[in-house]
Amino acid sequence: MKNINRFYIKIKPIIHTISFNLNLHAKIFIVFMGVIFFQLFLFSYFLYYLIPNNVLPRSIISFYDFNTGMLYFYLIFSTSTLFSGVICSEFRNKTGFAILPLISRNNLILGKYIANLILVIGLVAIYYLVMVLLGYNFYGEPIIFRVVISFGFCVLYIIAVSSIVTFLSSFMPSSASIIIVFWFFILFADRIIYITFVGITNIEPLYSLSYLFNIIPAILYPSFPEFRYSVVSTGNSSYTNWFFPNVGGALSILIIYAITFFVLVFPIFKRRK
Repeated sequence: MKNINRFYIKIKPIIHTISFNLNLHAKIFIVFMGVIFFQLFLFSYFLYYLIPNNVLPRSIISFYDFNTGMLYFYLIFSTSTLFSGVICSEFRNKTGFAILPLISRNNLILGKYIANLILVIGLVAIYYLVMVLLGYNFYGEPIIFRVVISFGFCVLYIIAVSSIVTFLSSFMPSSASIIIVFWFFILFADRIIYITFVGITNIEPLYSLSYLFNIIPAILYPSFPEFRYSVVSTGNSSYTNWFFPNVGGALSILIIYAITFFVLVFPIFKRRK
């Protein structure tokens, strides 16, 4: 019993930080949730009723594929928005320099990170739930197992991306600069690196965040992991066009990203002046 009490005393500041940040970002959560409902009902419900020639996808899996594919920029936007201020906001508000008597800096960052993680994963869970309900409305019984696996990879992807954004927050000056840099990387740098390395080496681009995301819709298909790539011939040369990673590759790299960047956060945060 004493051990349980000691453990509770240690995690109590983290729990309070989580609760505080969940309440702090409640309005942002509601806004993002509104965007989810608007997007799903507009593109996956009303268009099929309002436009007579707009034909439904031929199967429930194609319907899921279409909707999970739309998640990419939504995930990047929500994650970069919520996690960009995890650390740099503490220095902007001068709390990063303070020695707080009730909570350590590490517990503060951990609590804020977990709270934001709960918010983003909660939003994605709502997205998947609404998607499944819409699929049931159009096609009948949903394919729960594959949807759950896809959701699991989506959660792991969120953890990896949030770790990278939190890492940037540990040394960059403001949330705005982090969002700009991260979006530039996602929209331009990631794609340029992908095209360059694939064209030169033919190595599977497991380093690419956009490529790793592709497993989320791809794993919904019964044929997965077939048709992962195609070989394209151009004159006297050829290159491999990769579509999505396998389970082992995606799992390994996402875990490496999540652990590596999150571990690097704490020493940088401690040394920041």
